[in-house]
Order: sequence, then C-alpha cells, then structure tokens
Amino acid sequence: MELQTVSMVMKKFGISSRMLSYYEQAGLIKSQKTTGYSYRVFDQVAVNHLQQIIVLRKLQIPVKQIRVILSNPKAATMVEIFQKNIHDIDGEITALSTIRNILTRFVGELEQITSLNLNLDFLGGDSVLALTGALSLTQKNIKENVTMNELDKASELLSGEHNESARDRFMNALPQAAMDITFDGNCREVMEFYAKVFKIEMPHVLTFGELPPDPDNPIAESEKDRVAVADMRIYNANIRFFDCPSSGVLNNCPFVVGNNINLRLEIAGAAETTRVFNELKEGGAILIELQEQFFAALHGIVKDRFGVNWNILGH
Repeated sequence: MELQTVSMVMKKFGISSRMLSYYEQAGLIKSQKTTGYSYRVFDQVAVNHLQQIIVLRKLQIPVKQIRVILSNPKAATMVEIFQKNIHDIDGEITALSTIRNILTRFVGELEQITSLNLNLDFLGGDSVLALTGALSLTQKNIKENVTMNELDKASELLSGEHNESARDRFMNALPQAAMDITFDGNCREVMEFYAKVFKIEMPHVLTFGELPPDPDNPIAESEKDRVAVADMRIYNANIRFFDCPSSGVLNNCPFVVGNNINLRLEIAGAAETTRVFNELKEGGAILIELQEQFFAALHGIVKDRFGVNWNILGH
C-alpha cells in the first residue's frame, strides 16, 4: 500500500499542515510513522478519508456530522444528514433572501432620490426599524437566530401594499425640473469648493470608468476617472455635476465655458417625454437623440430655438 508524506498530501489536496493536524485531532484521519520515513505518513485509507472530508467540508457539512458519516458510512445515515443540511440551507437562503430584498429596497430608495448628498438619517425611520426587526444582530448562523415567522413578517413588511415602493414615490413626484452643470475634467475640484462654501458633505461621485461599458459609445481610458454623475443639493436646488468627455456618449455636447449649464427634466411616460423632446427641438438642434439608456427608459439632449440646452429623461 503506497504511503504519502504530509507534503505530498498537502500538495495533492491544496491544504495546509495545520488543517491536516486539525482533522487528525478531530479523529477524522490518522497518520502513522513507519520505517524509512522521518515524518508522518498517510496510508491509502487515510488519504481516501481525507478526500471525502474535503468534499463534505466544501459542501458545508460540519466536522461533527462528518465524524458520524465516516464511522457509519451507510446510505441511510448520509441521507439523513444531507436532508438535515438541506433544511438548514433552505432556512439560510430564506434569511439571506430577506436581507437581500431589504438591501435592494434601500438601493432603490437611494437611487431614486435626486440628491445623493445623504447621510445615514434614512436608516432612522420607524418603518425601517420594523422592516429589519426580524433580523439578528449576529452575522453567523442566521438560520439559528431568525424564525420562519419572523422572516415571513419581514417579507410581508417588505412587499406589503402599505409600503409604497421607491419607484412609485419617484414616479408620483414626476415631472421634475433641475439643473445640470458640465465641466472639463475639474468637476471634483468644483464640487469640493461648493461643498466648503455651502457647508455640505461632498456627495458620492460616479466616474465614467464605473459605468457599464457601451461598445457604441466607448470612453477613452484617459477619461475614465472623470465624473460621470454626482448630485448636490444646494439650499433647495438639485444640481447634477459631471465632466464632459471628449469621447463617448456626450461627444455631441462639448464643454464650452459660459454655456455649460443645462436644464434637466424628469418626465413620467414615454409619450409625454417624446412630445416634449419633439416640441423643444423645433427650430433648435438635437445634441443627443432620444433613445433608451441604462439609467432611464428614454434619454436625450436638445438645444431649443433660444439656445437653451434641455437634458430630458423619461421614466
């Protein structure tokens, strides 16, 4: 029977000597010393057990249950243990799914707010506390800390009719008018200056390099660190700042000092969006054709007959 050294076993299974020692101390495998070898070695039975252990551990089977399987390797024993773990995993999935849904809701809430100049106040509402009330403060063993009734309650709060979605509230608030200001690579500097002047926090900044890639409108590598969008609320005005790259989707709207302020319209419905866009373009010029975008159902930029730029988004 071929014997394998610790280093051979470590290399074969990609595990550490510390892990091997742990499995030995747990009584799952047994090494031996034999003539001709200065160090511990493992026979084929131990190597086979080790492979089984590694497979089971990768399937998240606890060491305690692995010990039972190795000592009583009958199909009925394994089926019982596997079914118990499937049940536990189902509970874990349900708990994590609820957490995911709550986090998704938070993302939706934040994305639909015009101004990104936020702090953590939105987590202070009673409705948010009720929504997360079923979840444990302990990160580990979610299934042991959250009952199915509690998860059902959280899910009900999450999807209940009394909870108007962020999208619904956003749509009900349309149409909206705001302002866009473009810059030529110094957008961050400008925003930091305004944040200091108006004593507000520097908002989150999304760069062109962080946007989903668009093969039809590529952004030059040298311009990917430019600001693609950042919203700031100054007093009661919602202002969107961004750098205008010389390449990509905004190449029809070059930066011009003194003419870098656009009005932004957020409109509900494709028909109304198209109507407004078409009427504004009469006698004017289309800078970006009205079309679907990842950030809006429809988006286009038009200069009206009076030289005013309109950034139009339809939802």
